[in-house]
Amino acid sequence: MSARRVIRVDCNQITSERAFWDTYLNATDAVSPGEFGRNLDALWDAVESDVPGPGYPGDVDLQFVNCRAIETLRNGALISGLRDIAGEVTERSIEVVI
Repeated sequence: MSARRVIRVDCNQITSERAFWDTYLNATDAVSPGEFGRNLDALWDAVESDVPGPGYPGDVDLQFVNCRAIETLRNGALISGLRDIAGEVTERSIEVVI
């Protein structure tokens, strides 16, 4: 089995949840970005599917890096949910790096 391409989503300059989702969509060149729900449930649907739908990043692995910048968004719920997704996803590798 060949290794997947890894897309890095750099969170270093992110100061809002909207900026986080914009960064994800831009970094991944995701399918149907205008229809993507911009929330953790929508991210789960996108990364756990092997069928392209809104937010689908392609057949890639993801690294969310410099995540210290997003630790306070939604009172920590965004990074907590991102870590949960990274730990539970089966269709690809997701890494959350502080």
